[in-house]
Parts: sequence; C-alpha cells; structure tokens
Amino acid sequence: MGMHKFQGLLMIIKHIMIVDDDPDLVHLLTERTESFGFECHGYSSIDKALMALKKIKPDLIVLNLEFAQSNGTMFLDNIQHHLNHEDSAPPVIILNSEDDDQITDYAYDLGVTAFNSKPYNLSSLSNLLTDYMPRESQTPEEELSTEDELWEGEGMY
Repeated sequence: MGMHKFQGLLMIIKHIMIVDDDPDLVHLLTERTESFGFECHGYSSIDKALMALKKIKPDLIVLNLEFAQSNGTMFLDNIQHHLNHEDSAPPVIILNSEDDDQITDYAYDLGVTAFNSKPYNLSSLSNLLTDYMPRESQTPEEELSTEDELWEGEGMY
C-alpha cells in the first residue's frame, strides 16, 4: 500500500475497485473518489475485475449488479476464487436501480456489505465508502472526516 500526505500527516492510501459496465460512470466515480485520497481501479468488465483482484487487493469494492452482458452476482459468486487463499473478501457496496428482494437477499448471502440505489447522490455514496472502509487503527492519520460532505453540492447520478 502506498502512502499519501493528507494535511501534513501521512496516511495509508486505501484501494477501491469500481466495477460497472458504464465506462463514463466508472470514470466519474474514479475521479471523484481519487479526489478524496483513495486510489481507484475502475473496470467495465466483470472478468477483468476478477482477474485484477489478486494484484490490486482492494480494501473495498463498489459493484453495479446490472450489466448488459452478464449479472454482477457473477462477480460476487467468484470473488473468493480470485483472491489469494489467505485474503478475505473486502467489503462490497452494491449500486443498483432495481428493487428486487430476491437479488438483494442473494447478494447479502454472498457477503455484500451495503446497497446504494441508483440514481444515487454522490455524498450518500461517499458516506458509505467512509463507513465501510476497513481501518487498521483509529489513529488521526487514518481517520477520514465524515463531517464535511465529500462531494457537497453534487447531484444525482
């Protein structure tokens, strides 16, 4: 993991994997999330994202369940097979526009941490990122402020 200087303090850079079949949304989420100090890795393909898991070792994954050519649950079904055997699956936040209780229950059974409905407000997503980002400790260097909205004034996407 890299280091990042944040207001005069050093902190460990956290890695986020963003998986969505809309390249524009992947770019937008990557750009916004990186502006807050995370290192982001965006993928528009489930297969490419799965292959990258061992190399990247993300601290958190943001996943769209609705893909034109497949289903995001395929990613969830295969995540553990693509990690190193000693690594546990990171928290997964789902982006979803459908309200399907069966899919929601299935995703939670596969270990999903949280859902964020589409269209979504970027500040609500930023709150989920800070809430579910694993922390090694609670030192001031690693704390992320949730008092200020990360993307205050941003609209719905």
